[in-house]
Amino acid sequence: MSFGECKEYMVRYLKCMKQNKQQSTDCRHLSKEYLACRMDKGLMERTEWDALGFQEQEKGAAAAGTQPTAQAKHPQPPSA
Repeated sequence: MSFGECKEYMVRYLKCMKQNKQQSTDCRHLSKEYLACRMDKGLMERTEWDALGFQEQEKGAAAAGTQPTAQAKHPQPPSA
């Protein structure tokens, strides 16, 4: 395990929050990507999305028949 494995996801989320005057609505997808990275890397305990406040989005995706794939859940951040 190396230090800062999910830092790029965190930076993207914080940048989004700054651009949106600390209103998280438009940044929720980035928050979810960051948490997915942390769970995938074993940096936090794997937790159900609804326990983390993502239940509305998950229900909408399931109803539409568009459950996210592993790649969609956790896409690679753009290279700098």
